[in-house]
Amino acid sequence: MEIAEGSDSIYSSSCNVVSRSTFRFEKRGLTIITQVDGFLIDGEEEDIEWINKILDGRFDCKGLEWLS
Repeated sequence: MEIAEGSDSIYSSSCNVVSRSTFRFEKRGLTIITQVDGFLIDGEEEDIEWINKILDGRFDCKGLEWLS
């Protein structure tokens, strides 16, 4: 999966070999776990909002729910 940010930088994710539903965006420090149609995203608030905007542009997503 590749996500383009801006016009000249690309951030790629890596998939966990043990769990193919776990993705890591190293440059942003994001970890995403997918479960059917849900996502658990761990990272800094700014980066979570960045990936949420991308996902929301591709899919019909509900709003973010923040866990504490």
